Amino acid sequence: MRRSWERTTVAALAVVAMAMLGTGLHAGARGEQRAPGPSAAAALRATPHFSADLVVRHKRVTASGAPMGRQRPDVRMHIVRESRGGRWVTSLSAERAPAALVEGPAGQVRLANPFQVSRVEFTDGETEPRLYDGQGRRVRPMSADDLRLIGATTTLAGGGEGTTETPATGAAGLLAKADGQAGRRADLERRFGRSTGRVRGLDRYVVATADGRHEVLVAPETALPVEVVTESAAAGQMRTGVNYESRGAYGYVRRLLRSEYHFADTAAGRAVTEVELANVVLTGEVRP
Repeated sequence: MRRSWERTTVAALAVVAMAMLGTGLHAGARGEQRAPGPSAAAALRATPHFSADLVVRHKRVTASGAPMGRQRPDVRMHIVRESRGGRWVTSLSAERAPAALVEGPAGQVRLANPFQVSRVEFTDGETEPRLYDGQGRRVRPMSADDLRLIGATTTLAGGGEGTTETPATGAAGLLAKADGQAGRRADLERRFGRSTGRVRGLDRYVVATADGRHEVLVAPETALPVEVVTESAAAGQMRTGVNYESRGAYGYVRRLLRSEYHFADTAAGRAVTEVELANVVLTGEVRP
């Protein structure tokens, strides 16, 4: 029997969380005053808090853009970053955990969900996330076998097996420091070398590895990635675009990430994934 995309979406919730939260919220990113208060000083005294609604959309399309195969439902989540007892905790909760469905001779059959993950929490200084089901009960972390079962790669999880770290210059950060240009550019140059020039007004960084060719186009005034392209003859091409919203002196919120994967086998079409952030609320000083 073939697993439905709804089944895969539930199992992949923890992996999506790790991929998107690998870099966390950057230090010193101060949020706008949203709680009652008469002055900027009151804003800084407010309880540090970051929250937003997150929507993940995934679809397969043909070369012409027509829908291809069974389409996944959107995954809607709510992210919260807050201080609890002196430690910073990031939680990602699913708005609605899709049912686990399989297809057999008689059609679709609803099965008990083997993962039941509806919330993922990360506490700074700890390497393992905590997983919870819809009733708030702890669920065991996903093993390497679980990841292989749903077809997730270690790259999606943010690096080598068992780690949630991703490069600070990647598009995974949800909030970037307003004054972090120097650090971001230094990290780019460590990974890619010096800029090779400009394309469409963006600084261009290129590196070739055994895995293929990697190119990043960066906004010169912020040193934030705007477009990332990875390609190889065997795997095809992944093209990712990123849109940010400026919060003035408080930093830059990543509002939309759109990745398009062109398979080496053109008959397989393209896979398109969008991660959109909305209803962003920041108070106090958000720190990692």
